[in-house]
Amino acid sequence: MSDSEQAIVLWLTSRPGLQLTRKPSEFTFSHSEFLQAIVSLSRRCWIEKTTENGETWLTLQAVIKEYVKNQSP
Repeated sequence: MSDSEQAIVLWLTSRPGLQLTRKPSEFTFSHSEFLQAIVSLSRRCWIEKTTENGETWLTLQAVIKEYVKNQSP
C-alpha cells in the first residue's frame, strides 16, 4: 500500500467521510496522487462512495475501519 493510501485510510478511521472533490489540507501529496490513491482503494473495495445532496462522499468500509482502529497503538 502506498504512503498516500495509508494516509487516507488512517485519516478516514477518525472521520465520518471525505468529499471526493476536496483533498484535505493535512495531506501533503499532490491532488493527482490523492485521486490515484482513491481509485486504488476503491478497486480493492476498502472505501465506499455515496452521494448525498449532489456531493460524492467516501467512507471507509466498516470492517476495515474497525481493523485499523484495533491495530493502532
